[in-house]
Amino acid sequence: TLHDNQSTTGRPPRAVHYLINALPSVMTATFLGQVTDGRAPYSGCCGSAALLPGGDWLVSWGGDNLVTELTPSGAPVLTLGFAPNTSTYRA
Repeated sequence: TLHDNQSTTGRPPRAVHYLINALPSVMTATFLGQVTDGRAPYSGCCGSAALLPGGDWLVSWGGDNLVTELTPSGAPVLTLGFAPNTSTYRA
């Protein structure tokens, strides 16, 4: 899993899940899914994404004051908002 801030693409940040096969004869990354949160339209830096045991995501949107838990379809379960002009790095 990873947090893709997409800061130079003009697209919103996302949390992404890949299956990595690092065998020298294979070396592939298979896309398994992603989530975004419309309340975090930009992430200039940092951030974190973790896939929780039940399938939900916990995402710190980096460079923003928002941390969210989202279902696999992207529906918010939990939202932590911090003071304005505060950025989260990791959750």
